Amino acid sequence: MSWCPKCKIEFPEGTTECKECGNKLVNMLDELDKSDKSEKLVKLNFEPVAYVDEEIAKRLVKLLLFSEIPEAIMVFDSLNQSYEVQVGRHNYKKAVDLIRIFKENEFDANYTEDSEFGVEEEYTEITVPTTNTYVKTSDRYKDNLSSAYTFLICGCFGLLILILEDIGIIKLWGMSGVSKILLNVVVGGLFIGFIIIGISSLRYSKILKQQAAEEEEFTTKLIDWLHANLTIETIENSYDTNIPEEMKYFKRVEAIRAKLEELYSSLEEEYLVKIADDYYSSLFPTQ
Repeated sequence: MSWCPKCKIEFPEGTTECKECGNKLVNMLDELDKSDKSEKLVKLNFEPVAYVDEEIAKRLVKLLLFSEIPEAIMVFDSLNQSYEVQVGRHNYKKAVDLIRIFKENEFDANYTEDSEFGVEEEYTEITVPTTNTYVKTSDRYKDNLSSAYTFLICGCFGLLILILEDIGIIKLWGMSGVSKILLNVVVGGLFIGFIIIGISSLRYSKILKQQAAEEEEFTTKLIDWLHANLTIETIENSYDTNIPEEMKYFKRVEAIRAKLEELYSSLEEEYLVKIADDYYSSLFPTQ
């Protein structure tokens, strides 16, 4: 693989000079120093974070390099005829978040009169992997309750059909003797199992409902506390504003998280990120 160590761009084999900066291309594997080869090989465990055209790929690589992701590179995918932006596995989540903000900012900035000329399509075609997010207890409660009702309905309906078939009101299987007994035991046991799972899920739903109410109350208190103790001016004064718009999101969220940790240092990481994002959205709704 021939690539430019400065621009982090891959070129076809046989190319000797970078078309962007004029630097001499190198072979990535040849650049590994034998004394610490195992350590540097970790950086070769690249993960794709976006599939875009060449121009956007260059901008994304520059953004990632500026954001202290030094191993960011772009690789041409001949199968899809697009460029694959890649980073090391240890920076995967950070890179995905950066590109997501880049996509949102670019779309918001250009989706006006220019959308009829294809600007909308240019940015909505940025394919970015999703990352795990915090699941609210209220959402878990709704999912669990839905599953409980599904198991109960299936179990009760199945037992009803089995009973109606046994007493001869409906004919489904046409079995008798040992075969019918075996069928009743197996299928009946399955439907009874559904009912047991449904009842257990209903009981757990009651616990989740209480936890959801407590979480909602706690979240409201946190947001109210942030509104009273962390203003936009305070956030903007916490970092150097002479940075790309894509980076401002992370600096702002970092300031919000730092303020939250002053109050509650033991909050779950995913929950902390969600609260910071919610408060960020309330302060910068168009960002």
